Amino acid sequence: MYRVSPRRLSDVEPYKYPYGYLLRRVDRGGFIAVAGKSVYLSDALIWTEVGLERLDETHWRVWFCDMAIKEICVERAVPRWLAPPAITQV
Repeated sequence: MYRVSPRRLSDVEPYKYPYGYLLRRVDRGGFIAVAGKSVYLSDALIWTEVGLERLDETHWRVWFCDMAIKEICVERAVPRWLAPPAITQV
C-alpha cells in the first residue's frame, strides 16, 4: 500500500560539484551555455544543474552529479556522448 513519505524535498541536499567546476542550469529546451555557445544536452535534464570540468582550452566534460555524461568541444559546439544509451529490442 502506498504511503506518503515523511521526507520533504527541502530535506534533500543539493549535489556539491568538485572545486573548480563551472555550474550551469539546463534550460527549458535542454541547452546550456558554454564559452558563449548554446549546446544541447538533454530534455531529461531540464532545470537541473550540471557541472563542467575543463579538460583543455576547447574541451569540457559535462557531469550530472557523479556521472560524466558528455564531452563538448566549444570550437564546434557539438557534444559527444561518453557512453551510448542502451538499446532495447522489442
